[in-house]
Amino acid sequence: NLAITAHHSSPVRTQLLDELEGGLGLKKSSVSKAFVEGSRQILEEMNSRDLGAYDFCTIMVDGVELGERVVITALGITLEGKKLILGTREGDTENWEVVRDLFQNLIDRGLKTDSPYLFTIDGAKALRKGIRKVFGEICPIQRCVRHKERNIVSYLGDQHHAEFHIRWKKIHGYTHYDAAVAEYKMLEHWLGQINYEALKSLQ
Repeated sequence: NLAITAHHSSPVRTQLLDELEGGLGLKKSSVSKAFVEGSRQILEEMNSRDLGAYDFCTIMVDGVELGERVVITALGITLEGKKLILGTREGDTENWEVVRDLFQNLIDRGLKTDSPYLFTIDGAKALRKGIRKVFGEICPIQRCVRHKERNIVSYLGDQHHAEFHIRWKKIHGYTHYDAAVAEYKMLEHWLGQINYEALKSLQ
């Protein structure tokens, strides 16, 4: 992760190179070359790993902006709860063609398609479209809880943040569906009295 971050993010990379140059007594150009080579090896290994031996239940997909580029990353969670980065794709924007190519690469490397996965994404339409193009309608798609939480909070005034977080945490802490739905309805009513856009975002 350090190598990838240093390779793509110039302010972070510069700071790291300065620290390593002083601490190791190496030329900055040598350290930089090592970072680039290390990043390349890590990415190649990540994007060529055989996935046929794993049984995944969930695949999380997100795009991260690095300068003027976007890196789409897929992370799988196995039936045993192990997390594994499945692969990445880089593009100018977070578009569905890049997402589709990433998924097709995962399948070519052995990702099983005989049972549905739970996909977790942010609100990007490109990610949803890419999933539907490759896996069809059989796979459920869940909006990432953290992304949704931040989206709702963005509509609320500071004085309501603490109360919202308490109510939000309670909903996701229930182990019984009916109790969670009842708590959700109360949150829905509360938001309806405060901010219409926050309510619509929740719904």
